[in-house]
Amino acid sequence: MGQPQKYEEISTQILRLARQHRREGASFDVFWSTCVDAHPMATTATPRNGHGQVIWPRDTAVRQYEQAIVASCKAGWKRAYERWPVTGREQALQLLAAKGLLVPSVSAVVAAPTRKPPRPRPVHREAVLELLADAPDGLTRPEISERLDLPVYTARSALRRLRERGEAECLADGRQSRWRATG
Repeated sequence: MGQPQKYEEISTQILRLARQHRREGASFDVFWSTCVDAHPMATTATPRNGHGQVIWPRDTAVRQYEQAIVASCKAGWKRAYERWPVTGREQALQLLAAKGLLVPSVSAVVAAPTRKPPRPRPVHREAVLELLADAPDGLTRPEISERLDLPVYTARSALRRLRERGEAECLADGRQSRWRATG
């Protein structure tokens, strides 16, 4: 028996197929229904491996988890496909992914079907810290919230935790306090 065939990560497959469909002039909805929501679904065990559509992991639990992640990101894929501007939250996630601070794709992790999928790391705190590191004069809570497209209470919670850990400090500045990274 030969070596098992290696497959691209799901996001890499979607990106490759999206580029191909854009070149062909297909709408996003046609691309998504043909490649991602295709029926019958192609898995790594499918003969011919579902030419022109995403090849999902064979393991049911892993496949369902991957499909849930992709489905939750459909709006982001559509914005990218239509070349709409990137949101602040998407920029923060791109930054964290580039630094290796996000949980890897489940297809790259051996997951027991009876266990819950791994929880993502607290990305808001890392995104706020990265933003503060790039602003030597500091930023106010509303500025942080706006730039990262976060609710103000989420920014406040992240700042409080960063201050407790000694990674950020609050500078009193009249009406609004400014925050900056300590490192």
